[in-house]
This record gives sequence, C-alpha cells and structure tokens, in this order.
Amino acid sequence: MKKINKYLVLFLSVAFLVACNDDDNNGLGEENPENGWLQFDGTDPSVTLLSNDLLTEETSTIKIPFRFTAPINKSEIVLDFTTADVQGSSSDVILNGSGSSIIAANTLDGIITLNIDLASLELNIANTYIFDVVMQSNNRNVGMGIAPDFSSTYRVTIKTCDLIDMSGTYSVTTTYGYHDFLPDNNPITKEVDITALGDGSFSVADFSGGLWPDVYSLVYSMGDGYFPLIFTEVCGEVMWSGQTEIYGDVLMQSETLGDNSPNNVDPDTGVITISWYCNGYGEYGTSIYTPL
Repeated sequence: MKKINKYLVLFLSVAFLVACNDDDNNGLGEENPENGWLQFDGTDPSVTLLSNDLLTEETSTIKIPFRFTAPINKSEIVLDFTTADVQGSSSDVILNGSGSSIIAANTLDGIITLNIDLASLELNIANTYIFDVVMQSNNRNVGMGIAPDFSSTYRVTIKTCDLIDMSGTYSVTTTYGYHDFLPDNNPITKEVDITALGDGSFSVADFSGGLWPDVYSLVYSMGDGYFPLIFTEVCGEVMWSGQTEIYGDVLMQSETLGDNSPNNVDPDTGVITISWYCNGYGEYGTSIYTPL
C-alpha cells in the first residue's frame, strides 16, 4: 500500500510539472521568441509640426519610430511604407512619399525618415498638410499593427500657427531712440485702432506712434503725417515689408540696428510690440500696444 501511494505521489508530481510547463509556454514569445508584429506605439499615434518652426530651424526630416514586438530578432526586417493624404497633398512638401526602412538583426527598433522640401514648404506656408504614414509590407511577412491599440498608421500634420486676431483699440506708448526734437516728445502715448484687412494682415494708421502726425507734420511739409503700417503675424512674430514714409523706407529694427528690439504679440495678454526704423533720416522707436 505504501508503495502504491509512493508511485501515486510521483505520478501527480510529474503531471503537475508538465502542466506548469504547458502554462508557461502559452506565451507567444517564449514558444517562438521571434514571433511578433510591427507597430507604431500608442493608440492613434501622431505628431503635429509647425511649418514656421521647420523653416526657422531648417529641419529637413521627420523621423517616425516603429518597432518589432518579439522578444528577439535574429534577422533583418525591411518595412515598406507609403503616405496617404488626408488634407492637402503631402507630395507638395514631402520628397519621399513611399520607401522602406530597416530594423537591423539583433535589434527591435527602426526609424522611418521623411524628407521635407523646405523650399516648397516656404512657398506654401499657409497650407495645412495632414497625411498618414502607412505600413504596407515587409520581407519577413510578420504582422503589422493590431488595431486599435497597436497601429500600422502614423498621422503627420504640418501647419502654420493659428492666426491671432490683433484688431481692436489700443493705448500705444512709443519710446524713441532718435528723432529731430529729442529730448522733447519722448515718449508719446495715444489711443489708436488696429484694423484687420481680411487677408491675414492688419493696418495701423500711423506707424510712428504719433511722431509723424502730431509733431513732424506741424513743422515739415508732409500733409497730415499719417503713414500706415500694414503688417502680418506668424507664430506671434510681427513682420512687414515694402512699407514707406515720405522720406524713405519703414523697416524693422532687426533689419538695420540688429535684433535688439522685438516685433511680436503676446498671445496671452494681446500686447503688441512694434520696433521700427526709418532709413531716410534715421528715426527709430519701439511702440507698445496695450489692448483697451
């Protein structure tokens, strides 16, 4: 009887160990450690890039990571990809709308690199481009994405900054670095309106903060002295070109005196700073526009 019980215990012990091994091997990676799939990480993976930042920083590539989910990878994986347009035509700004990327043997991570046509992007900076990078096939015939948690598509958005509406009434204080009657008339504060022109640009009736119409026009032959400034805003930066007054060009200080005074708008407070320079006789000043 004791011998029977001994064999019964031994049999049950072996059966238990076999069962444990079966449970442990139910994991796909342990049963076949090269069995996995390719994916972009995250649910609905995406990136939004600002055209202005890409141009300013001269960023000519977009790098999109992907990975093989198996525990090990003994041989190279070549992933073929393409792009699918959602808004706009990605081919306007992306030089390689399709191609391939490699996960090297003994590694699990790869990078899809898209090349940006910066010249075309600059010409079409107002456009928004939305497109998906889509896994198409691979040389190992492994799966690609298990929706919705593990994706085989990656969305890219390239757009300009949202336009800030700068129209309204402001109190403007202008401090002058040079004009004909210093130290008098410095600073000058007055109330002005900024008008939206409907094409993304804005206009103020007097670029000088009051110096031309309220001081110069009383002395010099320059009519009422009102010379408007028409300007635009891109990502908080205020800029203009081709502006003139009676004696010459109205330039940004950064074009002439170095980047020592800003031209920008604070998106939180709405305060606008305009730093201008006149190349006719060298007047310059910085105007601070505070919303009323």
